[in-house]
Amino acid sequence: RSPAVRARASAPSSHAADRARGHRAPAAAAPAPAATAPGGLLPPAAPRVVYSEKELVSELEKCFRDMLPSKDWNVRIAAMTGVEALIVGGAADAWPEALAERLREHKDVLSAQILDRRSAVMKQACHLIATTAHALAASGGFDGLADHFLAALGKCVVVTLSLIHISEPT
Repeated sequence: RSPAVRARASAPSSHAADRARGHRAPAAAAPAPAATAPGGLLPPAAPRVVYSEKELVSELEKCFRDMLPSKDWNVRIAAMTGVEALIVGGAADAWPEALAERLREHKDVLSAQILDRRSAVMKQACHLIATTAHALAASGGFDGLADHFLAALGKCVVVTLSLIHISEPT
């Protein structure tokens, strides 16, 4: 291929231009759980940009559907990463009310991820909650959710302490 064809093929195209040409984004496969960065922190998700509130709501609904406890844990982690990608992509700045409203509707689904026994799921859920709290801090959209998530986190501490106590040698 000529250099010009290679440049065009590898050049990033805008989402709107792709839609205008009738191209659809490829269906995303569930990525493997995020690798842990130094210090035990999860790396931020790659930004996913949405161009309307309607598109944001649709993407969030897909993600929350994939977070149901009946789904495989890798799918749930990918869904939480998807919500974070929307936040990092600017959704919280553009439509904070829509994001906060969807989080209020699905707070029990996210709390179930916190209470999951798999540490990878729990860690991703906590990372998402921290990212969401930071993104919605200016708009006050996280205020009503903090108590709910803190209660779920409190349950985890009780379970962890009782497990440590039970496994302690006598």
